[in-house]
Amino acid sequence: MKKYFSKFNFKKIILYLFLFLLAFFISFFVTYVCMPMTCDDVWLFGFTSNIMKGLIIYRDYNVVTTPLYYFIGVMFLKAFGDYIISMGVFNSLLNALIFLMMFRVIKWKSLIVFPVILIFFPNGYNLFSLFFSIFYIPSK
Repeated sequence: MKKYFSKFNFKKIILYLFLFLLAFFISFFVTYVCMPMTCDDVWLFGFTSNIMKGLIIYRDYNVVTTPLYYFIGVMFLKAFGDYIISMGVFNSLLNALIFLMMFRVIKWKSLIVFPVILIFFPNGYNLFSLFFSIFYIPSK
């Protein structure tokens, strides 16, 4: 039991929590305050909200991308409410999980890669694809 509550694990948990909050605030301020919302943000939220309301994908509306991102996003909309900021929480969690997986492979060098991911993959299915791409990289 002591192993799980050691200072080293506590430091890692604080680091991951800090990076989740950093990713959330960066995506929130960049996406919703500094720049106008892009079509992708609205479409991602709209498609996910439609699934939550009971509409059936490909029958009631068309989507170009695969629907796995939307089905997982429905869980966050149900947990945090039918708001577009809930999708920001989901994307920030994906960013933090990507960092967690990169940290296991390349250790502290992942702090260099993390801002690049925040800038070039701010949200959506591209971030989700990157998550699964990194997920399949074997760790040491």
